[in-house]
Amino acid sequence: MATPMLQSLATTLPVADSTGLPGWYRERQQRARERALAADWPQRGNEAFKYTSLYALGQRAPRLADRPQGGSDAAPSGDSAAGTALPGACFVDGHCVGIGSGHSLDGVELDSLAQALARDDESLRFAIAGEADDERLFPSLNTAFATDGAWLRVAAGTHVEPWLTLDCRGRSHDDDSAWHLSHRIDLGEGARLCLIIDVSAAPTASFATLASRIRLQADAHLHLVWLNAGSDQASVFANTRIDLESRARLTMQVLDAGAAPSRHDLAIALRGENALAELGGAFLLADKRHADMQLDMQHLAGDADSDTRWRVIADDRSRAVFNGYITVAPGADGTDAQLSCKSLLGSSLAEVDAQPALEIHAEDVKCGHGATVGQLDEQALFYLRSRGIDAAQARTLLKRAFAVEAFAAAPETPAASRLVAVLDRESA
Repeated sequence: MATPMLQSLATTLPVADSTGLPGWYRERQQRARERALAADWPQRGNEAFKYTSLYALGQRAPRLADRPQGGSDAAPSGDSAAGTALPGACFVDGHCVGIGSGHSLDGVELDSLAQALARDDESLRFAIAGEADDERLFPSLNTAFATDGAWLRVAAGTHVEPWLTLDCRGRSHDDDSAWHLSHRIDLGEGARLCLIIDVSAAPTASFATLASRIRLQADAHLHLVWLNAGSDQASVFANTRIDLESRARLTMQVLDAGAAPSRHDLAIALRGENALAELGGAFLLADKRHADMQLDMQHLAGDADSDTRWRVIADDRSRAVFNGYITVAPGADGTDAQLSCKSLLGSSLAEVDAQPALEIHAEDVKCGHGATVGQLDEQALFYLRSRGIDAAQARTLLKRAFAVEAFAAAPETPAASRLVAVLDRESA
C-alpha cells in the first residue's frame, strides 16, 4: 500500500545528498530504495506488527533533515549517560558533528561512515560487501538513506578501559523531519570494549532509523549499553545485529523510555562454540509512549549460552511489546538458553504484550522461558508507608528494585545509573 510516508520517501531520495559517495554505495542505496518502495506498509495483520500500529506513522510525510551547519545545537555536549565527559562520537540529525578522543586510543580506530566512504575505505567496502540484504521495510529505508554513522574497529588483544559513547541525537524542527544512521563495529580476537549507544530523539515530530552491525571475533568481549531517552512525538526504529564467534562474550543492557512508537529489532547470533550472551533490558514507559522489542536469539553452535532478563514498567496509557524468540539450531548441543520477561502495570489503562518462544532442533540442551504481568505489592507498599516513607517514594523504591533485576549481571553501569535517575525524577 502506497502510504503518504512511502510516497514522500520516493520523492526525497533522488535529491538526498550523495556528494562523496562511491558508486558501489549509491548502487546499494538504489537497490534498497527499490525494495522499500515495493514493500507493503505494515498492517495489524502482519504478525510482527500485531501489537504495534503504524497507521498514524504511515500518514505522515517527513522531510529529510538538513545537515547541521554548526552552532550550539550541532556541537557535542560532552555529557554521556554516566554524566561525565567520555570519548566517542556525536551525531545530530544523521550526521557526524564531532569525534572525541576515542580515535586516539591505542588499538582503536574510530571514524565516521561519511569520511570512510569519501575516501572509499577498502576495509569498509569489504565489511559491507559481506552483509546480506535485509528485505524488510525499515532496514531497507535505513540502507537507502543512511550516509553516516560510526565505523569503529578495535584491534586484536586491545582492552579499551574508558567507556566509548556514540551520541545519536535529533534536533527540534518546526516541521516533521527524518534522519538515519548506520553504525559498524568490529572487535578483533581477544579485544575488550565498553560502548554506549545513546539515542535522544527530538521532542518534536520526527522519524528516525538506526542500524548497527556488530561483530565479535573469537574471545572478544563487548559490554554494550543501548539507551533510548524517549519522546512523545518521535518515531524511532532501531535494527541491531550482533554476531559472536567462538568464546566471544556479549553483555548487553537496554533501557528504553519509548516513543511514538519506538521499535528495536535485535538479532544476536552465537556462531561459535562457547559463546556467551547476557542480555538485560527494561522499559520505563509513561503517558502514551509505546516501546516494542523484537528479540531473535540464535544458537548456531554447541555449548553456547544465553541469559535474557527483561523488565517492564508501564504507567498511564503506555504500551509495551516484547517478543523474545530463541532458536537452537541442529547440532547446537550443550546449549543453555534462558529467557524471562516480567512486567508491572501501574495503571488500568496501560498494556503489556509479552510473548517468549523457543524453537529447539537439538537434543542435549537446557532451555527455559516465561513471562508474568502484575502490579505493585500492596503489602510491600503498606510496609514502607508504615516506616515513614511517603507513597511516591515507596512506589519508586519498589519499581527500582524490580527493574534493576534486569541488570543483575553487571549492576554498576550507565544503564543502571540512568534507570535510577529516571525513577528518582518521577518521585521528586
